[in-house]
Amino acid sequence: MEKPPLPPALQAFLFDCIENYEQLELVVFLHRDRSRWWTTGECSGHLGIPESLVAPALDDLVSRQLAELRTEPAARYRYAPGSPELDYKARLLARHYQENRFEIVKLMSANSIERLRTSALRTFAEAFVIRRDEKKSEPGPTPPGKPGGGDEGEKQ
Repeated sequence: MEKPPLPPALQAFLFDCIENYEQLELVVFLHRDRSRWWTTGECSGHLGIPESLVAPALDDLVSRQLAELRTEPAARYRYAPGSPELDYKARLLARHYQENRFEIVKLMSANSIERLRTSALRTFAEAFVIRRDEKKSEPGPTPPGKPGGGDEGEKQ
């Protein structure tokens, strides 16, 4: 039996807020025990993800208002959505990830390819943009009436 497609709200959440598998695993993991504060080492140990990947992923989740950081006495993180909407989408993610992990991973891969394509297109398009400051520094014809410009050479 074919599973129903992922809800549009979850698809948008994954595209907008979750960039990599570390963030995906961490959101689902932190969501399970919402009130507990975790060190990067504890998260790393439970998930089997190197701490060098866990730390930046947690910081990204903090900046996206999906986690909270407490620095005293040591850095610890917990699930802390910045809005009821983010909480709803994270709950959707946790439920669907448990029920249909393959579809989530497939969508994450498609999102990564789309981000890469978009970035490449943007870089390519920017290569052809002439900016004002670049335009001013380019040598060009001198306007008529200025020394060395216009029709002065023809009058001689």
